[in-house]
Amino acid sequence: MPKEFSRARRVEEQIKRELASMVSKEVDVAALGMVTFTAVELASDLSLAKVYFTLLASNLDEKEGTKVMNEAAPHLRHCLSKIMTLRSVPNLRFYYDVSIERGNKMEALLDEVSKQDNSSD
Repeated sequence: MPKEFSRARRVEEQIKRELASMVSKEVDVAALGMVTFTAVELASDLSLAKVYFTLLASNLDEKEGTKVMNEAAPHLRHCLSKIMTLRSVPNLRFYYDVSIERGNKMEALLDEVSKQDNSSD
């Protein structure tokens, strides 16, 4: 009987949870605002974790936010190594997740089309 979640999936979820709980303590969040981690993707050999995040109520744009997060990556990896029971904690690489913004834009466009359609009836 196959497992529901592979080891990599469990590690991805744990990294996401741990980063969410530690980022406010370990990174200068005054400039970042609220950081939300949307996904973690591990390389097949578990050596690299691509961490996708969004910023809410931030003074920084996506490039600056990504730069801040990637500069904090070695420190966050060190903190993860103290919490997680892995032989080797993957290197962290942060990417700004634009899917939420795209979804909001699509929703706005659909609302606009719906309003135009209703007004033409």
